Amino acid sequence: MADPTAGQPVNRRVKIKPQDRSLKFTGTRIEAFLREYELAADLDGASQEDMVLQVTSFLGSEDLKDAVWDMGGYTSKSWPALKEQMIERWGQVDVVRYTVADLQALKDSWIAKGGISTLEGYRLFKSTFDVILSYLIRYRHLSSEDLSVDYFFFAFSLGFQQRIKSYLIKEKKMLKTLDGRYLLPALK
Repeated sequence: MADPTAGQPVNRRVKIKPQDRSLKFTGTRIEAFLREYELAADLDGASQEDMVLQVTSFLGSEDLKDAVWDMGGYTSKSWPALKEQMIERWGQVDVVRYTVADLQALKDSWIAKGGISTLEGYRLFKSTFDVILSYLIRYRHLSSEDLSVDYFFFAFSLGFQQRIKSYLIKEKKMLKTLDGRYLLPALK
């Protein structure tokens, strides 16, 4: 006699192993956690059911686990439903990482040091400035990079500001206003 289960697919579980072994959801930044979790599951070839069954292993407290176990998406083993419920529950907790005030504070901190006057200082300032600026534009705190040029320019020492202005005027990169003032060009 033939084995009746021989032609049926075997439903194997796949263990989800994220590259970041410390991946845990602690109650904040749910969207970032879910992105990392879904990437790990996809790379490991896990099914949506595997994702539902294993997500509690990546939760940082018993309270979080209890909350997920009580969700309808968990009991029905539906990853899309569970994901939506998790975002609905914890999505409002995500905090704003940067505001325009952070650009102002960055500029003010460099002005207090006498402004940017070395290549190393420029690199330190620029790396932080770029992170804040890209966040502000992505989350529409700023409409474009045009609005941030003053924060960037005025962080330099007065001597460097004069040299930068002279160079930009010489290269015809600055626009002259009707009252004779120069406007800084947009950052690119």
